[in-house]
Amino acid sequence: MNKKGEKGKNMKNKGITLIALVITIIVLLILAAVSIATLTGENGILTRAQDAKTNTEIAEEKEAIGIAYNGVMADSLGTGVEAEKLQNELRSNGYTNATAVDNGDGTITVTFDSGRSYTIDADGNISDPEEANIIATMKIEGTRVTKPPMPTERKF
Repeated sequence: MNKKGEKGKNMKNKGITLIALVITIIVLLILAAVSIATLTGENGILTRAQDAKTNTEIAEEKEAIGIAYNGVMADSLGTGVEAEKLQNELRSNGYTNATAVDNGDGTITVTFDSGRSYTIDADGNISDPEEANIIATMKIEGTRVTKPPMPTERKF
C-alpha cells in the first residue's frame, strides 16, 4: 500500500508541475505582448524617440541659423543680412550642409541636407521648417514642438 500511495503522490506532483508550467508560459506571453505594445504603436517608445530626435534636429538647425544671423548682423553693424554672408557664416560655424538663398522679397531661405527649409524675415524671425516628410503628429509653435492630443486622449 505504501508503494501505491507513493505512486499516486508522484502523479499528483507531476500534474501540478505541468499546470504551473502552462500558466507560467501564458503569463510570459502576456508580458511579451504588453512589452511589444509599449515599444511600438502610435504612442510607443520607439515612435516617441523618433519624434524627440526630429525635434532636436529642428531645434539645432534653428539655433544654428539664429547664431549665424546674429553674427552677420554684428559684422554688418545692423545694416542687413545677405544670403551669401549668412551661408558663409553657417559654414564657418561648421554647417557645411546649409544653403542660403535670397528670395528677393526681403527674406532668406536656408535649406539643410535634412530636407528642411527655414525662412528668415528682415527682423530675424525664423519660420517653422518646411518639409515634405515632416511627422504629421507634430505641432510646431515658434521654438516649441509639441504633439497635439490624440482623439482618444483627454486634455485636463
